Amino acid sequence: MYDLRYSFKIDITKDKQEAYLTIVKDLDGEKLTEDNILNTLKKYNISFGIIYENIEKICKEHSLNNKILIAQGIKPIDGQDEKIEFTIDFNNISTLKISENECVDYKDLQLYKNVKKGDLLAKKLDSVPGKDGINIFGEIVKCKEGKKVDLPAGKNTYIENNLLLSSIDGHVIKRNGKLEVNEVIELKDIDASVGNIKTNASLIISGNIRSAFSVGSEGNIEIFGVVEGATVNAKGNIVIHKGIQGNGKAKLISGGDIVSKYIQNSDISAEGDITSEAIIYSNVRCNGSINMIGKKGLIVGSTVVAAKSINAKNVGSKTSTRTELQVGISPEKRLRIKEISDKINVNTKNINDLKKIIYYFEKLGISDNKIEIYKKVKIFVEQLVEENQILLDELNELNMITKKEGYGIIKVLENIYPGSKIIIDEITLQINDTYEYTMFIKDGSNIKILPYK
Repeated sequence: MYDLRYSFKIDITKDKQEAYLTIVKDLDGEKLTEDNILNTLKKYNISFGIIYENIEKICKEHSLNNKILIAQGIKPIDGQDEKIEFTIDFNNISTLKISENECVDYKDLQLYKNVKKGDLLAKKLDSVPGKDGINIFGEIVKCKEGKKVDLPAGKNTYIENNLLLSSIDGHVIKRNGKLEVNEVIELKDIDASVGNIKTNASLIISGNIRSAFSVGSEGNIEIFGVVEGATVNAKGNIVIHKGIQGNGKAKLISGGDIVSKYIQNSDISAEGDITSEAIIYSNVRCNGSINMIGKKGLIVGSTVVAAKSINAKNVGSKTSTRTELQVGISPEKRLRIKEISDKINVNTKNINDLKKIIYYFEKLGISDNKIEIYKKVKIFVEQLVEENQILLDELNELNMITKKEGYGIIKVLENIYPGSKIIIDEITLQINDTYEYTMFIKDGSNIKILPYK
């Protein structure tokens, strides 16, 4: 009878926090004893976190060819960043309530978050300290300490003892990551008796905005009446309780969301979402989602563009009214791509025409009185070629970005009619039949039609 012999293999994780022992039979090896295992660990300089009960178990059971945890360090615990705690829930701003019978309540909008001078807007919570660790070699592993953050102090706010406070009576908006407090001005109608309005304050207009007048605000604008063929521009949200009857002249631009009972014969643009019960013969764009609500949830005779999604009940009409829905690329990028493509085409035509002139100059000979013209034409061609290359570089970059960003989806709860067109990123689908309870997504180089869910 001879003594069994073994060799010991140690595997150490990259973070030096764990060591595993594998034992295999080896006639030239050593006896399987706790001392021999511990000596092997010493050879590897493993001195911390040795799991003695596992060593004892290995020696008793003679477990072969299995990796068994033999030493374990203490991992560092990273500190937690400083945090900002807001006293206002900005996610609920301009959220509409819809009853079971699909009536929309415009009265209970929380557009204005009113505060008094000295009111608390946000506070900074201290970071939580981290705790250093130790690896299996007995070395200290430093933790990462939490990052410091700044209170989002904006216009008409101030900081005191890690608290962000309002310096005036007004209402709070969140813009570009900062909190601002704006005054609120209340007006009745915007007409000849008032004139155009441009203010840093937010506006509450209890009546209508008449045609040909303009209203601009650095904050929110809430209109309880109708917007006619007017211009309305807000850095914050725009809410119109009765709707927009634009007569082809209304133009609304919002740095936040737009909520309007209906949008008709208007040009609308928002950085956030757009919510309405009906969009009729209008151009509507946003960098968020377009959500059609209420009993109708209708889009007809319009071009509607959203970077994220479009959700509607009915799209188009039984008379095949042209209606176009686009998602997946932000309106600004889509517009810029078209501008660049058009400019490249114009430049290319001019280059080709001018090259013909240069060719005839060189073929027929250049007289002394034409030499300056010839030189200017050549220089102009070089400039156009250089400009086209710059435009092509920008176009390629935009196309790369849009491929990464494209994730749009279109959902139609009830009917989408022939005459409608779906565009997701660069893919187009013409609707030739009536579809019910449908959603549209991009699938490779096609648009896939799926059941609504």
